[in-house]
Amino acid sequence: MTGSAVISLFLLLMTGLVLAFCQAQLISLIAQIRRIRRAPVGNVSLLPATGPAALDGSAHGATLTSPFTGVPCVFWNIEIQEYRSTGRSGSWRIILNRSSDAPLLLDDGTGRVQVDPSGATLTLFDRWSTQQRFFGSLNRATLDTLEHLNVKTRTWLGTNRVLRIYERHIRDGERVFVLGTLARVGEQSVLISAPKTPLLLSDRDRAALKQHLSIRVLGLISLPVLILLLLVAINMFA
Repeated sequence: MTGSAVISLFLLLMTGLVLAFCQAQLISLIAQIRRIRRAPVGNVSLLPATGPAALDGSAHGATLTSPFTGVPCVFWNIEIQEYRSTGRSGSWRIILNRSSDAPLLLDDGTGRVQVDPSGATLTLFDRWSTQQRFFGSLNRATLDTLEHLNVKTRTWLGTNRVLRIYERHIRDGERVFVLGTLARVGEQSVLISAPKTPLLLSDRDRAALKQHLSIRVLGLISLPVLILLLLVAINMFA
């Protein structure tokens, strides 16, 4: 087998692996984009009692404190990843993803509606992040928070676990986009997650969110396309 044939075979395998890795993310992102496009943004004052609803507005609610930075907010989410090696390669695995469960109030200027964030799909900016490498350590406050969350920072051998920590939050009055299902809870309508259509909560408005998701789709598609173009170029000049 010639050198160019070996390279071509390697690139084909890489393309297949990249596509397999990206497939689930692509399907999820495309489904979100289609769902957002199909749901016109309405007004709180004109909402039906039940059914799907999409709203842009400002977020309000009980004052919470974000776990790592202590920022006053109405919603927070934290994600902790660990790098796990499998010999020659490795990958980041989510070991904890937790969000506040206090209800939000969305105000669009025509009225207010309650939002239950339980089970929501989140598209939020990373407001804070840090990393623990194999050598070095996190600051005391971060270590204390991890201990409170029952996340161990060392392996059974006493070495550091390689961790990445992200915190996202929504402050009172910040603009949000919510897409969910209206349901009657007691005497009021609440935006909730349905069994097959989880609530979508973003700190971008509808237009910015569609653009953000589209860019992510293009990013996932571009790598296998570039590999295939390189494969074609190698075959052309071999």
